[in-house]
Amino acid sequence: MSLGVDISTHNKNIDFKKLKESVSFVIIRAGFGREIKQMDARFHQNVQGCIENDIPMAIYWYSYSNSIARSLQEAKVCYEIIKNIKNIKFVAYDVEDDTQVKLYNKSLVTDMSNTFLDYFKARGYITVFYSYASFVKNYVNLNIIKSHGHKFWLALYNGTPNSANHSNIADIWQYSSSGSVSGITGRVDMNVCYNDALFGNNAVTIDTTTLKLSPHCTYQFKITASSKPQFVSANNSIVSAPVFVSQTGNDYFYKVSGCNIGTGGMYVNGKRMCIVQVNNWPVTSDTPFNFNMHKGETYQYKLTCDTMPYVTGANSSVLKIQFNGNKGKDYFYKITALQSCAGVGLYANGKRISVITVK
Repeated sequence: MSLGVDISTHNKNIDFKKLKESVSFVIIRAGFGREIKQMDARFHQNVQGCIENDIPMAIYWYSYSNSIARSLQEAKVCYEIIKNIKNIKFVAYDVEDDTQVKLYNKSLVTDMSNTFLDYFKARGYITVFYSYASFVKNYVNLNIIKSHGHKFWLALYNGTPNSANHSNIADIWQYSSSGSVSGITGRVDMNVCYNDALFGNNAVTIDTTTLKLSPHCTYQFKITASSKPQFVSANNSIVSAPVFVSQTGNDYFYKVSGCNIGTGGMYVNGKRMCIVQVNNWPVTSDTPFNFNMHKGETYQYKLTCDTMPYVTGANSSVLKIQFNGNKGKDYFYKITALQSCAGVGLYANGKRISVITVK
């Protein structure tokens, strides 16, 4: 599942670099009607913005058709406009106008829709039918459209992706016409895509799908994707919000920290891809007893744990603690005695493992 917007000239000039921070895909209006002059005024500008910023894109055509012949003409005009543009993920036909409602002919509107979409399917495009819920119920036969192999993009404003789900009937759900995202001034249509294959989001991978983390400890994720992914923590009180670190090719690196004990999901482009368990995991020490050190002396602990433990001293002015690497589940910590003390505790994941006397 991934989030995106659909745009047209009504959204005016868009900052696509900023938009990429908020969405995983863009669906661009190519035009409307059946004449070349009805191409969307900002179509090529919007296409170029997506290409330059590596944002997956699809296109849609708004229909004013009232006959099979006119739907075919709309298809031919749309094709002339888009035929030389590479990497269009799919072509959608937007059928919702009063022109079609006033036909009062479900069979005809269905045939009109298939005429347009079949034209593009025959030319190798993935094809998508778009309309709003009551139109689909009353003015078109969606099952026949789907039987031609066309996907369905539903417009229905009855919640958000967190409160509603229409994946049982739709490949894409347009859930709002009044969204707000970076890079676009004013309102914008918001969409969630359930069918990952439409935008190639099934190619996104993460380096681990389950992770054990100790409170206060960090982990760096590697996500491999064709464009910068949206990466979020479902509960920032358990796992911190990811911080972008760097990019190498198609590999994106993010750092998170364990906060409080619990289980939280990590979502990439709206899809849960990792479950993180934060806990004070059991630690076994190679030095499970009290001992003496002299000021300036160092000692290395080997602590065995399922994940990197959080190691602290009761008094940081007495002991300096430095992580010194790991081999598998063995984690090494260098302890330096800074000043004399009758006894100071050393703790791993909240449990005392030694008391050190510094002379």
